[in-house]
Amino acid sequence: MTGGRRPRGRRPLFRRDRQGLLHETKRRGYLALISQDQRDPRAELARIRALRAHRVTLLVLAGPG
Repeated sequence: MTGGRRPRGRRPLFRRDRQGLLHETKRRGYLALISQDQRDPRAELARIRALRAHRVTLLVLAGPG
């Protein structure tokens, strides 16, 4: 399982990156989870901790810009 954090807004580049991430994880037999934190640092930290508790294989954090 992999976990990812989605930045706010509509960025065509991120959409393409996200599609590539989803494609590659599926191709390799993994499950990808993508979340959005609405720029709330406490929510982001809680999600990261939850993903770590589930022993994710890879964690990708993507921010704006």
